[in-house]
Amino acid sequence: MKYLFLLSFALIINMHLAYAQTKSLAAEVAATAMATLWKVPVGADTAKPTKWTYDQSFGLLGIERLWIQTANPAYFSYLQNSINYFISENGDIKFHKVQDYDIDNILLGRILLSLYNVTGQVKYYKAASLLRDQLKAQLRKNEGILYMGEPFYAAYAKQFHEPEAFDDIANRFIGMEQHARDAKTGLYEMALVDVLENFPVAHPKRDTLVSIFKRRVDAIKKVQVSASAMFVYANAKAVRLGFLPASYLAVSKKGYDGILKQFIDTSKEGYANLKGTLSGDPNGVGVFILAATEMEWHLLPKPGKNKVFLLDDYYNAEKKKDIKGVEYAYHYKWPEMYNNGFSFLGNIITSNGLQTKTLSQAPTAGNLKNASIYMIVDADNIADNPTPNYMNDRDAQEIYNWVKAGGVLVLFHNDKPNADFTAINKLSDLFGIHFNEDTHNKVVGTNYVGGKIDVPAGHQIFKNVQTIYQKEVCSITAKSPAKSLLTKGDLVVFATAKIGKGTVFATGDPWLYNEYTDGRMLPAIYQNAEAAKGLVKWLISQIPVKK
Repeated sequence: MKYLFLLSFALIINMHLAYAQTKSLAAEVAATAMATLWKVPVGADTAKPTKWTYDQSFGLLGIERLWIQTANPAYFSYLQNSINYFISENGDIKFHKVQDYDIDNILLGRILLSLYNVTGQVKYYKAASLLRDQLKAQLRKNEGILYMGEPFYAAYAKQFHEPEAFDDIANRFIGMEQHARDAKTGLYEMALVDVLENFPVAHPKRDTLVSIFKRRVDAIKKVQVSASAMFVYANAKAVRLGFLPASYLAVSKKGYDGILKQFIDTSKEGYANLKGTLSGDPNGVGVFILAATEMEWHLLPKPGKNKVFLLDDYYNAEKKKDIKGVEYAYHYKWPEMYNNGFSFLGNIITSNGLQTKTLSQAPTAGNLKNASIYMIVDADNIADNPTPNYMNDRDAQEIYNWVKAGGVLVLFHNDKPNADFTAINKLSDLFGIHFNEDTHNKVVGTNYVGGKIDVPAGHQIFKNVQTIYQKEVCSITAKSPAKSLLTKGDLVVFATAKIGKGTVFATGDPWLYNEYTDGRMLPAIYQNAEAAKGLVKWLISQIPVKK
């Protein structure tokens, strides 16, 4: 697979330079590795792969995480180009023989699932299902199989409704625990934390798996003899996901510092040069990128630490059937990686220390109590949902009282054909914000200029942003206590209001969904991802400080 890494190398380098706002060792190592370790000489046809293999799987997983962290579209292109070489439109995998039962080749299934979730292309689902069928026939008890197979097994089972798989997965980890105590690679810990990311919260064996992980980390803490990037990655990710308390990050930091000293030369400005055994190990480089992205996530300021960003799933309660015919919550949801999901916005929110949660019931004083920020997006009309939950006076008053007491309310509405207006204005009018039943910024095809909105220099929220994109947006009429925050000509695009101790932010478009924040669709002039960062930081700054 090495030659595939050359496909997007030039684009990676250029985009890395364009997107880099702060120094990222993960991005530098990725760029260096693609220029040297993964570079194929011109005309080296013999370097073309002849087998679907795990050799660069860790590298692709690292690149995927970099894409999620940076919204750099070159990383996604790199992933897709690498995988597309092998996958036919029918979902067959070139050079892969199921009958070989090579467990190592299951690892790439995780990238297939990501590509399916992002693009919706059925070929990726079919290829992933082919690997799932292979996995059923070959699970054995050894550490390599745990990592190569179980994280994919868990991700597939969660998405495609195989709850019985989690007993199977848990039992294998429990059975392997004693053996893993003698292992010094960190592969067991990597496998376990990646599985826990998709393991059902209510499963009776989840706590057992978390306890196993903690025991292993406690043992590492006592001796700290390994500088393994696998340990660093696993521990740091476990802290990020809340499986371990923040105090455990010290274990990863000590290991990470050791790795940098032993394997990374940063003496050349703008580059991270590989040295030692890492310089010739593609898998090791991939694991290092994974570890580095986790550590860099923890280095970001966390002004929203321990606060909750609550997303409405009641007024926007659209449902859709998946490829297996099972209904699921759809449209502007945290986990959703497809164009109209909020997975990239969610990543920005959690990178600032906030927890993302969802409210699927009508708001009350009780279920809003622990939320610092509450967001309602694209309230349903009949076209969206045959049985919409419309805003009513009682609900509006509950939300008003919560804002007055210090809550931060975010309203991302939509234009006239796509959302309810009469009911949602029962809420917004309480704050002096009225959504007008109109449509502006119409865009035909890819003529993106129709959605262009200029941001004036020195804007109080969008300090590093010059241009954003909003397609088919409704305008706002703002009256006291509301104020206009951004306009396009005579149209009020953003408005805000202060009520008691609380704050309201409103706009007439759900403009921060993946299609316009993950870097894949919009021309680079549009800075919605950067605007999302500015908005999240501003919203956090509006949360009253408790005395």
